[in-house]
Amino acid sequence: MPVPTSVRFGPVRRVALTLASCLLGVVPAWAHTDSPGALPVTPLTLQLQHRTGAEIVALFSRRNLPRPGDTPRAARTDTQDSLIPSGTEALYRTQAAREVTAATREGIDLLARCVAVLDAPLTTLGPERQRLTLSLRNGNPLSLKRSALAQPGAGTISTHGTALTLEGSPAWLHTVQRLVIQAELGTLPVSRQR
Repeated sequence: MPVPTSVRFGPVRRVALTLASCLLGVVPAWAHTDSPGALPVTPLTLQLQHRTGAEIVALFSRRNLPRPGDTPRAARTDTQDSLIPSGTEALYRTQAAREVTAATREGIDLLARCVAVLDAPLTTLGPERQRLTLSLRNGNPLSLKRSALAQPGAGTISTHGTALTLEGSPAWLHTVQRLVIQAELGTLPVSRQR
């Protein structure tokens, strides 16, 4: 039933209408009055060729390799171990196995290029042995190699131009891929050569 335009809603009626609409599944949205210059969050879906969304999200969200069944749904900027770059609020896995969605306020280019670097075929060589070759775009292969070999449980790593071939345990590969994320995003601390 249409509401006549001459009816003015007081604060009590406004609250009642808001609660009623929430119960019906319609949630009203209000603009943030304290951040008038903030850009809106825009979702962007990235398609993956070789890896699953769960694997990519785990790399951005967890310092250590998650246990099976404990894979996070999202990497968010407000979590301690997150490597999400500024301008991006979160990286979510979706219902489709081979895609992730980024909720971003600014350019997605840097994050998209980083995800593309990580989206490489992962080969299982044995129960605790995997191989992965990553083609870097921004990271320094020799610096990454030094940092990777300094990690606990280090496997083997070789460089071929801008490509890194990693072979080792899943936990070590997870750690090294997080170093690659930092290198690609420009946040990896530079290690000193001795």
